[in-house]
Amino acid sequence: DNSKFNVQYVSSFDLVLNALDNIAARRRVNRLCLAASVPLIEAGTTGYLGQATVIDKASEVECYECQAKTTQKVYPICTIRSTPSMPVHTIVWAKELYKLLFNPKVEDSMLFEDQTGDEKSTYMDLITQLRLDLPDSKGVDEDKLRETVGNLIHALYNTEIQKQLDMERFKTAQKVPTPICAELIKNATREDACA
Repeated sequence: DNSKFNVQYVSSFDLVLNALDNIAARRRVNRLCLAASVPLIEAGTTGYLGQATVIDKASEVECYECQAKTTQKVYPICTIRSTPSMPVHTIVWAKELYKLLFNPKVEDSMLFEDQTGDEKSTYMDLITQLRLDLPDSKGVDEDKLRETVGNLIHALYNTEIQKQLDMERFKTAQKVPTPICAELIKNATREDACA
């Protein structure tokens, strides 16, 4: 809100502490602090790694945007699982789903959810079932496999999204996801739809 959070507003502070979770917001605060000549302590984390930088116009140190940003190659699990906002997040999520489905150890995926925890997973039982249903030397029961895949798609793209919505994970998102309706999933996984 530019009418409230502007240079005049920032000027009312002696110091600004910043630990925002996206680059656009960090740039905005950086520019406001520079325009208001208010020192800024810019901080953040990636996984277990942290960083903090002092930005002070009067001291003529580099500002947030003056420092070259390396292209991020690792993304926080919370971003991938709960608040993806960029196309690359979807690609990382898909790679992690692939690991969950086909890696020898499901624990290697950041989408893995321990079933012994307090919060019941919406999809791990189905992942386990699908891994059991996948073809082996004995062949595969296509009807059972189709049903399990349909249930897993429903769990991931309907139940899990609704769970995240109910927990208000997307209250600040520019675009809120919509769960895929169960009927659409059911129709897409019918035998005649797959032929």
